[in-house]
Amino acid sequence: MAVITVPGMFLTGDHASRPAANTVGSGSLYSCSTHSLVYQSDGSSWSTWATLGTGDATTHIADTTDAHDASAVSFDATGLSNTSATEVQTALEDLDGAITAGGASNFTAARKLHVEGSNYTTASTSFVDVDATDLSITITTGARRALIVANVVVSHSTSARVDLDVDLDGARLGQTLGLASTRMTGTGILHSLAICHLTAVLSAASHTFKLQWKTDTGTATMYSTAAITPVHFAVTELYSA
Repeated sequence: MAVITVPGMFLTGDHASRPAANTVGSGSLYSCSTHSLVYQSDGSSWSTWATLGTGDATTHIADTTDAHDASAVSFDATGLSNTSATEVQTALEDLDGAITAGGASNFTAARKLHVEGSNYTTASTSFVDVDATDLSITITTGARRALIVANVVVSHSTSARVDLDVDLDGARLGQTLGLASTRMTGTGILHSLAICHLTAVLSAASHTFKLQWKTDTGTATMYSTAAITPVHFAVTELYSA
């Protein structure tokens, strides 16, 4: 039976092939075919997370003595009958798209594919919101990192630079030129600007992300129409800090 895994998060194999707990992300799961158990890493050691069946535990190593508090995990292992990681993955997906670990908040994600109907323009030489209403994302996270992705198409009235950044709770994440920058080589030439940024570990609270931009001279245009392209802006809370 083919096994479906997610590299770095859901692993499978025999006990001898299990990697060291400090070489995988905290929270990673390992389905062990030797003992019919699922282990979870806390970043330094493995502990038993779920029982899949009746495996041979005669050579089970010491980490079986680490008690796992099932009440802290929103996962019911009842009915899992074999060591296939497919079953683990399916069970997790059945949690209505949300995984709850250690009593923490559900993972959250938000995506905006915005078509304004008319393009955005700016002549500002300092960073300003592209659209404080429609290109602002607020999510409540646990104490984890977030992945920010944005993609826009811009042009300019002259040969000039356009910079793109993200404001997180009132503070920009980028440097002088933001998280992405391009210099136009002529009037009306279309350039694509993209951001893929991993934040530091956020506090367990509500956080607001805003797309911002600026230019160094003249007037920049950001396209947001069905005829050209919408503005893509997304924020996803990640599984592990």
